[in-house]
Amino acid sequence: MLASSLFNATAYAAQITIHNAEGLPLENAVVEVYYDTEANQPQEQNIYQRDAAFHPRVLTVPTGSYVAFPNQDTTRLHVYSFSPAKTFDLNLYLQETPKPVHFDQSGVVVLGCNIHDHMQAFIVVSDAPYAATTDLEGMNRPGYSGDRFV
Repeated sequence: MLASSLFNATAYAAQITIHNAEGLPLENAVVEVYYDTEANQPQEQNIYQRDAAFHPRVLTVPTGSYVAFPNQDTTRLHVYSFSPAKTFDLNLYLQETPKPVHFDQSGVVVLGCNIHDHMQAFIVVSDAPYAATTDLEGMNRPGYSGDRFV
């Protein structure tokens, strides 16, 4: 509610900051703002695998987007998701990047690696006119963020 009111007159001047219950900045929070405009165009994005971790850990994309999963590690990885919004399985691969995955349904997609159980990431597939992920300081600056939907 509050975020929505910030966008009515000053869509490019607003700043959103999210804190946790202890008052600390909340990194990787997803901000969605709904207002009277058309849906966003699909995008092509990447989630890299490096140092046995997904980068970024949280990615926000418009519905209809494609995401590739390049492996920058020195071991083969096996990326998968059993989420209702998207189920897929990219079997063991190293330097060759599999075909990008099409995210055609909104929702949260949890990623895992069948080789490294500790690896986890999230893709938020959004129908919102504006959706993005907060930075290390818990902030999102509409119009200035690299992951802003246009």
